[in-house]
Amino acid sequence: MDIGLEQVEIFKRLAVALAAGSLIGLERGWTDRSEPEGQRIAGIRTFGLISLLGALWSLIYMSTGSWTVVMAFLGFCG
Repeated sequence: MDIGLEQVEIFKRLAVALAAGSLIGLERGWTDRSEPEGQRIAGIRTFGLISLLGALWSLIYMSTGSWTVVMAFLGFCG
C-alpha cells in the first residue's frame, strides 16, 4: 500500500481511530450499565471495530479510489 505515508504513520492513524472508537464505546457502556444483560446494543468492542474499519476504508480510498470503498461498503452492508 503505497499512499505516500510511512508505515508508522499509518499505524498511528489506525491506533488513533481505534482509541477514539473505544472511548466512545466505553462511554456508551458506562451510560447503559444499568440496562439488563441483552438490552445493551453496542459498546467498546462494536464502536472500536467500526471506527477501525472506517479508518481502513479511508486509507483504501486514498490509495485506490472511490469505487473500491463503495464496493467494500456494499459488502459490509450486505
